[in-house]
Amino acid sequence: MAELTRLLGEVVRVDTGIPDVVDAYADLTVLDLQGGHNTKDNDLWIAATAKATDAHLLTCDHDFDW
Repeated sequence: MAELTRLLGEVVRVDTGIPDVVDAYADLTVLDLQGGHNTKDNDLWIAATAKATDAHLLTCDHDFDW
């Protein structure tokens, strides 16, 4: 339980309305459309948030293999 508490203490909450996240979402959406991909909006928001905060994003699916 102590390890979980420690890990949760490292979680950062990011508002999707901040300009850097919105800009990253727009950039990724354009790239997605230009590349003929069909990435879901939630995945784009998650990726945009990671991009805007310089976070590492780990995934098990192939939505961003482009």
